[in-house]
Amino acid sequence: SASARRRRTIAAAEHFLHAGDRTHARSLLRAVLAEEPSGDERASALLLLGRIRGHEDGLTDAACHLGEALAHAVDPALRVTIALDLAFAISNVGDLGRALRLVGEALPQAQRMADPGLLAEALALFAAAKFTAGFGTDDGMLARARALEDRSRAGQLALRPSSLAGMLLTCERRLDEADALLRETSAWAADRGEEGELPFLYSHLSAVEHWRGNFAASLRYAEEALDVALQAQNATLLGIALVRRAAARVMIGDVAGARADFAEARARLQRAGHAQAFSVLSANEALLEISLGDDAALERVLASLLELVEATGVAEPFAAEFVPDAVEALARLGKVARAALLLDAFTAGARRVQRRWALAAAARSRAVLDCARGDLGAALAAADEAVARSSRLAMPVDLGRALLVLGHVRRRRGERRPARSALERAAALFRDVGAPLWCERVAEEVGRLPAARRGRTAGSTPVEAPVPSFAAVAAPAARPPRACS
Repeated sequence: SASARRRRTIAAAEHFLHAGDRTHARSLLRAVLAEEPSGDERASALLLLGRIRGHEDGLTDAACHLGEALAHAVDPALRVTIALDLAFAISNVGDLGRALRLVGEALPQAQRMADPGLLAEALALFAAAKFTAGFGTDDGMLARARALEDRSRAGQLALRPSSLAGMLLTCERRLDEADALLRETSAWAADRGEEGELPFLYSHLSAVEHWRGNFAASLRYAEEALDVALQAQNATLLGIALVRRAAARVMIGDVAGARADFAEARARLQRAGHAQAFSVLSANEALLEISLGDDAALERVLASLLELVEATGVAEPFAAEFVPDAVEALARLGKVARAALLLDAFTAGARRVQRRWALAAAARSRAVLDCARGDLGAALAAADEAVARSSRLAMPVDLGRALLVLGHVRRRRGERRPARSALERAAALFRDVGAPLWCERVAEEVGRLPAARRGRTAGSTPVEAPVPSFAAVAAPAARPPRACS
């Protein structure tokens, strides 16, 4: 019958889609829709076409197709599947409230069905939506989702419980757990032939290595994500992979390459309407500017995002990871009141969900803010807290930045020897991971240290010793000048 033929065609289109051949899949689906089917047949075709549009034309287009699919669907399981896809799309567009409502309505329906795999996906996406909305990580829900996961079930790789759990672990910066899960899931997906969405996993692996300070590995994962996204002609994931490559290039000092990647990623993500990825892009553009010491440029880059934070506050710290950098830049620019309000919002969010990396970043930026206010006692306490918190994270650049701030505060307090000690430790960390721009920031701070006195005679002014070179403080002579010159 015509109906059976259409169902077979839709099934074939789904196989082509998972194999990465979206062109053939789209052609098959359009042929089905041209026959103007109704009910579940139309909904199933629109569901797959929505997934394709999300990868190629943008999430707004995807949400439109998925919304139409939901309106036509009759079968309860199909309705839940479509609702989950629609919630994922609109959450990435930035409509977190509607996404949370959709998944919250779909979850009880999934619980009434004898389909553990579908329930697993509903549980995982509900946990992800709650995380993004600022309710913290529901480890119990994620564990149940992973226990129920059915990897033989067809669906989007990004919506599989293992993928979503790996994403959330990355956002929390539970880096060892994230690395193990993401690598296992990506190996499984490659073996299964689900290569079209692998850039989603590779980009998160790139972020894991970035925060670990393994920038060569971060760059390799980002370039692997780019290669696969280009082969699959996946415009949305290509934009995300460009952000990750740009971030790695920032840290290794490739400023021109990073700016080129940021520009291309910005154009692609704007077309895709991917609000969450656009926020990550802006956060890493801000990282470039603060790495270069250009506070005014950082303020320009983050202008619209800072206005959003001021209007809505901070729900999940990861979605506002740029705020500590903005606080430091604004404080140095003399915009202390605005910096304080932003820091209060970020700190409140970090404390509510007890996000360790965010609390460390908040302490570091509070030290800079207190310095700008002239309260050097409070600044020292905050800098010490930042160093203590950062020392408990496997994130060497964050620790180096905390030590850099501590050295700055010590210098401002006239404590030359403790200042130099903190700066030497910061320099060693930045040198070891190969972060030349941050080596330069340390060099600037070392250059501001008052020189040691060689002696003075009665009635004379102090005779100052030459300030030691940064190379002598921070790097062995055999170190290539590219790392810390």
